[in-house]
Amino acid sequence: MKWSVLSLVGVLSLGVAACSDDDGGEGAAGSAGAAGVAGSAGAAGGGGAADCSAERTEALGPIDGVSSGQILTGEFEGQPYVYVDATAGGFTEAINNPALYVRLSDLTRVDVSDLGADSSTGWDLAFKRDVIRVNGGDSGPGAGAVAVLSDVAFDDVTADRIAGASFATDEFIDGACQVTKDAAGKYVTSFSNWYDYDGETMRVTPKPIVFLVRPATGSAVYKLAIRSFYGMEDGSVGGTGAHFLLRIAKLRD
Repeated sequence: MKWSVLSLVGVLSLGVAACSDDDGGEGAAGSAGAAGVAGSAGAAGGGGAADCSAERTEALGPIDGVSSGQILTGEFEGQPYVYVDATAGGFTEAINNPALYVRLSDLTRVDVSDLGADSSTGWDLAFKRDVIRVNGGDSGPGAGAVAVLSDVAFDDVTADRIAGASFATDEFIDGACQVTKDAAGKYVTSFSNWYDYDGETMRVTPKPIVFLVRPATGSAVYKLAIRSFYGMEDGSVGGTGAHFLLRIAKLRD
């Protein structure tokens, strides 16, 4: 499946209550969540019924540049972690900065621009502020998909959960080229329901969810949990938003 790259025509309003990296708030949680995703029949969704590339470009706001955000791995208090800098230049500058692309097999950054990512299966996940995408469906050309396991502990998720899981690609553009949005006005991905938002403190708190992630290529499956949105490079929790602390482990080759 191929997309035509149009001129950047703007970005959807973020609809966010908080505008500062100092408090890290991103706005109302994506209430549409994975279950609210509309099936896409547009240009990026596999149905080919309509060319929705203009709508996709407007939703994603792709930038022809490569993220310099860091990805680090380590151990904190006996638990391994993955640190992902998804700040994208800060809340107000995110519109002018690209997403950060991650390869799961070695937990490294893939140095590809948003425009280059549209034809690349070298990345598995894309991070930009609180939005996470998988390389599949409307988000990318790969076979990536996500299953959501709610109210479960990371350590309790084993490979036997894969068989009964319901995997879905990112499908945020429907057959009429309408973009499915969450309560904050952002396009909905398979990860969109990952947090709760407190309007008083303007903080986001990860839900007790473990995501099963199929990468862009191959049959491997990883489990992923979000520990914090306010992480530090050493694995501790700080006060600045869009710094993810994740737990990631392979369940199946």
